Amino acid sequence: MRRHIDTETPADIDPREQELQRVLSVLLPIRKQRLNRSERLQRKQKQQLQQSQQTYHHGTQQLQQSQQRYEQTVDVFAKAHQGKSEPQSQLYDAINTEQRQRTDLLCQQQQVTLLQQDMQKQQLLTDDAQREVQHNQRDVEKIEYLLKISGVTKP
Repeated sequence: MRRHIDTETPADIDPREQELQRVLSVLLPIRKQRLNRSERLQRKQKQQLQQSQQTYHHGTQQLQQSQQRYEQTVDVFAKAHQGKSEPQSQLYDAINTEQRQRTDLLCQQQQVTLLQQDMQKQQLLTDDAQREVQHNQRDVEKIEYLLKISGVTKP
């Protein structure tokens, strides 16, 4: 469609173009609101991911410390009781201590595994939020482009 350049005489305005401009002008604030909402969600998901990562790393550090303590306990137990004759009650006490530490270690390993799964789940949620932001950003850019080429300035 050829536009009329003479500013004194109004150009013929196509009713379809007017309707398109009106619809786009209504859609733009809605899409911007969606974009803002998705950006807020993305920030929240990133914060939760960082918290999840910190919790996981803290858990792995504690697990490593527990593993070292357990290994020391086993070494001490082996050195202290190997080849020695001693009362059965002392031996049972030492075995119970070692078993408690081993059970605690296994529980910590399970907890770290759960923390890792939680962190991976949070990473997926963060990735989804990022894709949603990109999608909403493209929508806003498309509408702004259509408004620009149709001759309407942005609100």
